Amino acid sequence: MKKIVAISFCFMLVVLPSFCRADDKAVGLLSQLSANIAALDDYRVEFMVEAENRQTQGSYIVSGQKFRIITPEFEVISDGESRYEVNHEIAEVIVDVMDTSEVNILINPVKAFEFAESGFASSYVGETEVDGRFCDLVELKPLGEEPTITRVKLYLGRDSGLPVRLEYGIDGIDDDVSVSVSSFRNDPDIKSSDFSFDKSAYKDYEIVDFR
Repeated sequence: MKKIVAISFCFMLVVLPSFCRADDKAVGLLSQLSANIAALDDYRVEFMVEAENRQTQGSYIVSGQKFRIITPEFEVISDGESRYEVNHEIAEVIVDVMDTSEVNILINPVKAFEFAESGFASSYVGETEVDGRFCDLVELKPLGEEPTITRVKLYLGRDSGLPVRLEYGIDGIDDDVSVSVSSFRNDPDIKSSDFSFDKSAYKDYEIVDFR
């Protein structure tokens, strides 16, 4: 019995530090990611979303707490205080107060990569390859109760330290929602008017305001 306990204790001495190193590495990668994004001024991201056997391509721009998401099916515009969700398929605009705590990249890209500050536990999974690019994979799980996002797999390019892909586990959806990032860059052409909702541009749309 003493021998079994001794073996178990030795196993813990070997394995537990490796878990600590993995978590430390995850925290280090997330800190570097935050620093990389903070170093950008106004920036543009090109992406593709895969969800429930559907694909759509789009882009978003960010300036401070303001953002604009553009896809063929929908747009989301935020001035940092209000959120305007434009559905082109049904000609409808939903207006609401901006939830600045949200970290889903398709809801609030401003905070899409602030996992350390947003109540997620992180662990380093290892090295992998995504579309020919070598990546570090970090898995994140929310610490709160009954979260909408149940898991995030974050693939970071080893050459850039920036996101290559995110896979979201969403409560109530069987398959992960995948967001592949093809470009992440500064954009000096971004203007303050890009984040303003121009009601005249949506004259034939029904506008529902929940503010």
